[in-house]
Amino acid sequence: MIGIWLSILGALFGEISFSLEKEVLTTRLRRLAALGFLQSAVSFLFYAGYAVLVPGSLVFSWASLPTVIAGLILDIAQTFVVLYAIAKADRSSFGFVRTLSLPLLLIVDLLLGYPLRTGQIIGVILIFSFLALLTAGHGLRKRGIWLVLFSAVNSAATVSLYKYNITHFNSVTMAQGTTYFFITLSFAMTCIFWRESPFKILRQPKASGSIISSGLSALVSGFAYRFGPASLILAIQRAAGVFWAVIAGRARFHETHFRIKAASLIGCILGIALLILG
Repeated sequence: MIGIWLSILGALFGEISFSLEKEVLTTRLRRLAALGFLQSAVSFLFYAGYAVLVPGSLVFSWASLPTVIAGLILDIAQTFVVLYAIAKADRSSFGFVRTLSLPLLLIVDLLLGYPLRTGQIIGVILIFSFLALLTAGHGLRKRGIWLVLFSAVNSAATVSLYKYNITHFNSVTMAQGTTYFFITLSFAMTCIFWRESPFKILRQPKASGSIISSGLSALVSGFAYRFGPASLILAIQRAAGVFWAVIAGRARFHETHFRIKAASLIGCILGIALLILG
């Protein structure tokens, strides 16, 4: 139950951050790097603060190094792509397409030897069916869609590696703190290369709100994986994420085709529920 509520809360903070980002960002890579640096730096500081407040929360095993390095490479790529996708894609389209991480994560579970149940198979079919319906009804805009698709596929890999590491080797604080440290470093190097001061963006209040919300989302969502299987936690996050994205898309960005998006939202959440129950 704790994992469920942390997932929903993390998705809410994430949507607040994404919506504010979309209003602040342009497709200029310099602006993306500046915001990415500040977001990852704040997320790192949140975990660093937790490590100071909770002694013994930093646990690391050298045996995890191969999977940690692989995860870091994928996480850095994921952060860059997601920021660019937020700038280009509709909020609701972003939320819907990222549900494709769930079937991919189930495939990973299948390869690891976990059997798929009938309910899970039906859930996967429902998700794909309603995404197809949304596309056919022109409720899914193609702008930035390939970026979102990459983030959905890559997310299945990063989540699997993260869950594996915190289950067998490292603590959540160490795993997430290390990840956000290197993401911050990569964005810092990018800003130096482009001679871009990331702190200029703080002149915009929405940027500050986005940075804080992103840090809270990273902290809450990171700990959610301690309380349930990766596929379950990600399913809840995606379901909540789609819901918040559709609401934000309609209320804040005045996106069209709301009825078909609402119908597809119900269908996708039903499919996700079947995945969870399975």
